[in-house]
Amino acid sequence: MLKTLKQFGFGENFIEWVNIIYLKPVSSILTNSDRSQSFELKRGVRQGDPLSPLLFDITLEPLAIGIRSHPGINGVKFGNVESLVNLYADDLLICLSDPVVSVPNLLNYIKSFSKLSGYTINWDKCEFMPLTNMCPTFLKSLPFKIVNTHITYLGLKISRNPKLLLKLNFLDMMDTLKANIRNWKLLPLSMIGRINAVKMVALPRFLYLFQNLPIYLPLSFFKQLDLAVLSFVWADKPPRISKAHLQKDLKSGGLGLPVFRHYYWATGSTGLLWLCYILSYSLCLSFITSLTSCNNVRCCIPIRFFLFFVKV
Repeated sequence: MLKTLKQFGFGENFIEWVNIIYLKPVSSILTNSDRSQSFELKRGVRQGDPLSPLLFDITLEPLAIGIRSHPGINGVKFGNVESLVNLYADDLLICLSDPVVSVPNLLNYIKSFSKLSGYTINWDKCEFMPLTNMCPTFLKSLPFKIVNTHITYLGLKISRNPKLLLKLNFLDMMDTLKANIRNWKLLPLSMIGRINAVKMVALPRFLYLFQNLPIYLPLSFFKQLDLAVLSFVWADKPPRISKAHLQKDLKSGGLGLPVFRHYYWATGSTGLLWLCYILSYSLCLSFITSLTSCNNVRCCIPIRFFLFFVKV
């Protein structure tokens, strides 16, 4: 770890402080206000140490750099862009082409990195999803679990068939929300409490999917989602206030009930803003114009957003 910090250009004083903190760390266990005797940590770090995740990311970065620069490990290319390593903390997703050549080189490199750093991988938790038909003998020789439908990465179910993304992620999340609502109905919550439960629990889950899986969602999906939420908000009683009024903010006399479709539009618009950032204004405007005039494209962004962009 210290050599990695030095290689990345960290100062000697900073490296020395890290060495002092992690040279002989001690810890103790607190149980009902009763603290145990301190003991030395042989492996790992103290629980809740805020510096450790950052140091772990820096220490693991040479693995990603080595995989990207290895001549025998080939990623998946989209035009001039190659997707090979996706790394978030200790969750690693690797996209490979020519797996018969790339996979053995990848395994050998990880084995060498493990000997050098002491970092090991639990192969029983690793999954391998071939996108094409491959030799069964080759698949049996791999230490991974072979899956043919989908893999799970950072809570997202990435399917071999893109048409299953809606069912595996959004519809499954809908079922999870309905199960949560059945449990929440047993709690003595006020209307404001029920709306806050939707804001704090349901909305972040769907927002995460909206941001990371930008696929087309039909209007029927949002109608079903609103129906489940409203039945919970009104405790299965007839509504006395319109949904539109509940969705207004507090200053306008509403209760701030989330409009899930607006969040979906907002996350979709970020992709267009990124496109406008990397392209010139004229090219982006031409793209938006062709997109809105095409009858075969099911656009997830409302027309008024495009008009707003053109006006700006």
